[in-house]
Amino acid sequence: MFEYPKLVSGEAPIHCILNFRRKDAMKWALRKSEPERDKWQLQNLRTSPEVRASLHAEGITFLHIGTGTVLSANRVGARMWERASEGLALDAIAAQVSLEFDAPQATVRQDADRFLRELMDAGVLVRQGESLAVLA
Repeated sequence: MFEYPKLVSGEAPIHCILNFRRKDAMKWALRKSEPERDKWQLQNLRTSPEVRASLHAEGITFLHIGTGTVLSANRVGARMWERASEGLALDAIAAQVSLEFDAPQATVRQDADRFLRELMDAGVLVRQGESLAVLA
């Protein structure tokens, strides 16, 4: 059964971190066209070196060592994270998760897009070659 990948924070200050990053992202987004921005943001992703991930039967738990934040996601979110960490593009992630969870690919793509952006905002996923200084 498919359910939207939920990201749950174990610490309230994550909202401040997300708001700060979103404000910076908005400044950048205004300079780029939507297709160019989307292509740039959701490709060549990897797990931040400051994050430890633990897969379990219910999904995945992330510990961001730099901020002390604990996040968790359900099984669908865990699978999306795994595929993104392998370097797969958004469309490939959606296709694989759609097949595995027997869900419409368009729905999975939309959910994956939103979920992967949440992971990027939280500092769990970063683009290949991106410096940690950019996230600070």
